[in-house]
Amino acid sequence: MTDGTPIPDDRAGQPDPWQNQGAGRTPGRPDPRVPAQSPQDTPPGRPGVPAQPTGYGYPGPTPQIPQQGGPGHPLPGLPGQRTEAEAQVPTQSFQRPQQPPAGYPSSPFGAAAAPSAAQPDWAAMADTHEAQARRKKRFTVIGVVLAVCLLGAGVTALALSGSGGKPVAHGTATATATAKTSQAPSGTPSAVAPTVPGQSNLLADRSGHANLAMSPGAKLDHVVDGYVLRLSSNAGSYAEAADPLVDVSKSFSLSAWVFNEADGGTRTVFSQGDGVSFSFDLGRGVNGKTPFWFFKVQTAAGGADSTTYQVVSKGVPTVNQWVLLTATYDVSTHRITLYANGRDLGETKVPALWSGPGPFEVGRDRHHGIWSDPFAGVISHMQVWNVALTPDDVIKLKNHQVGLTARPDASWLVG
Repeated sequence: MTDGTPIPDDRAGQPDPWQNQGAGRTPGRPDPRVPAQSPQDTPPGRPGVPAQPTGYGYPGPTPQIPQQGGPGHPLPGLPGQRTEAEAQVPTQSFQRPQQPPAGYPSSPFGAAAAPSAAQPDWAAMADTHEAQARRKKRFTVIGVVLAVCLLGAGVTALALSGSGGKPVAHGTATATATAKTSQAPSGTPSAVAPTVPGQSNLLADRSGHANLAMSPGAKLDHVVDGYVLRLSSNAGSYAEAADPLVDVSKSFSLSAWVFNEADGGTRTVFSQGDGVSFSFDLGRGVNGKTPFWFFKVQTAAGGADSTTYQVVSKGVPTVNQWVLLTATYDVSTHRITLYANGRDLGETKVPALWSGPGPFEVGRDRHHGIWSDPFAGVISHMQVWNVALTPDDVIKLKNHQVGLTARPDASWLVG
């Protein structure tokens, strides 16, 4: 593809040793492609032009150059005299090369033809080779331009996919979340099919084998970059594993991107246990009119408030905004820590955790023997580790970076 600018001719301005006879040639100068006749057939003082066959592959007869003078035209000599230019031209015959110049195609007329009877048109062949070289150069330029265009398209597509980075919810989003979920952070949902093949009610575990069963009230919302789990703030809207996923006698970590749509009430994101009480609970609470995020654990049987320890947030929005919640328990220090959007919100030293019976839960908790605190909104990028993440790990989670100290033991709605 070109822009109409002619491709420069490397031979421009250079004399063509194989130029045909015609205008611009000095009258009487021998054509180097045609051998001269024997001296006895040549008039004195002027080389002759032998008669030879004409037609395809043979040079044509010498054109008659009109005698003219004036600027730019040589003056003709007197009859029987040689001009100054002709006097400098040797009269011996010129021997044509037996092979074409290097890089030119071989003669198309066959080697058996007699040299004097069938000589290839070297000038035509040179022009053909030059045309082929130009064509090849033109195709090379076109290929380079196309490659640059494709690369630019790829870079543009890459820039567009990572520029906004905030998915837009579709389908069953409520009036509140329809506008707000477009503020989800880049990379939060997954473009991978979120459920187990052939079982649309099972959220697939991308790290292990702990698939989550969704209740009839739990739905999947399709967003730009994948899917999120939508819970409708009622007793029939949750997801749960078949068994406990966390050994609370050891270190562990929990993390999820959450978008709470409820102004009031306590809303659970993760918990574990279906007996009298939970073993741990991560979610959003309210103290009077002051909402906060919390991470609390139970340290004794019975579920009493006096044996419950927690860390709460201050000044972190809890409604209609995406927040990355991360909670850790370090058994070596007996401390629980809560993070929001990668920021350490505080820690609390606790006794050994109570290991209650029952599975891992999403969107509800067990309190005083009943199910409580249903979540209202959407949750995505849910992960569980059987180690305590470091503060650097939590920052990497927030910034979607690799290189964490441990891989998750279970994860849902992630790539």
